[in-house]
Amino acid sequence: MKLQSKQKRRFRAGGLALLLGMLLLVPGCLLLWTLPDHCEYAFLPEKVSDESYEFTQQLTSLQTAMEGIPWTAAVRAQHAAVSSPLGASVLTTVYAVSAGYFEVRFHPLTAGYPISAQEVSDALPSAVISEQTAQALFPGMDPIGQTLSADDLTLTVTGVAKAAALGETDANLIWIPLSLADRSALTPASFEVIIPSVSAQVKAQARTALTAWRSGGTWHDSSRLRTAALLPLLAVGLLAGFFLWRMLLRFLFSLVQRRWQMAQDCLQHNYIKKAWGRLLLLFLPVLGVFALLLISAYGLLSLAAIPLYVFPDWIPETPVDPASIGATLQSLMTSSAAAAQYQTRLSTVAEWSRGLIIAGTLLALGGTALSVCSRRIRDTD
Repeated sequence: MKLQSKQKRRFRAGGLALLLGMLLLVPGCLLLWTLPDHCEYAFLPEKVSDESYEFTQQLTSLQTAMEGIPWTAAVRAQHAAVSSPLGASVLTTVYAVSAGYFEVRFHPLTAGYPISAQEVSDALPSAVISEQTAQALFPGMDPIGQTLSADDLTLTVTGVAKAAALGETDANLIWIPLSLADRSALTPASFEVIIPSVSAQVKAQARTALTAWRSGGTWHDSSRLRTAALLPLLAVGLLAGFFLWRMLLRFLFSLVQRRWQMAQDCLQHNYIKKAWGRLLLLFLPVLGVFALLLISAYGLLSLAAIPLYVFPDWIPETPVDPASIGATLQSLMTSSAAAAQYQTRLSTVAEWSRGLIIAGTLLALGGTALSVCSRRIRDTD
């Protein structure tokens, strides 16, 4: 009785772990679904002189370097004090952006208009603020046309965007023209160049151009981040697929044995002309299962090769070196936004997703193993 109650507890614990794992996997995969399909190149801005970063000058050189490639840029500064004439003040994250930023980033405007090319070129003191910032600075008022102070800048609100997107470190956000960053005392945390959804060839061109323009940055590709986050599920899928393929292979062997015996009996009791038609009908299912076996093997190999296509720079230079292969596998499994030199929203969301998926996969596998083992022990008893 005690043994049976212990088995029941193990089975229930396994089921609970499996359920908890699924509850973690679902939001992890949903987070990956919200990941925008674009690339980002982030680096720490360097001062041109002791008192200036001269982002306008850098923007001009960036336009030359990225000629023919679609892009937009943003300079991020965190924990900037912003106040209104009403006396309200909040700490915000300020993005000094180039034209087209709101077309790439999903920040729908609820009022006003986004930062335009003219505002960037003429360094007009305008700002788009998030809904949270508008509520904090201008409670019960229409924020459009109001003024606010961000350190040494006096800005006019020209637009209001929806709530901060998932992955932002601060709910209070302000977007200003990139050219204004030269005139402010804001301390930039990163310079981000964003490339919208393009072909793999254009991505490669953009990465080459950006690393030549400014080396030492971190390249974030949404397809890479998705694959790195899904690697635990990919490994589970490969393992399950291998066992299913093995079962199919054993079924094929047993089917061939049975059909071969039936074919021998057919040849013994029928003339050759009569037997050929029956033999063809006998071995048609064998050919179907064999074709299914080949297709499934091709699918498994394609699934296993996905990291090699997504992470070509992680392939070991010397495949015969076990240490090199081990280091590569470890980098594939542990690659995350936390290992990147410069964080962006893209990498932050991918990191959250990866953490949830890893935890959910481990819990689901552990729960399944615990439930299956307890059930088998109970059946043998």
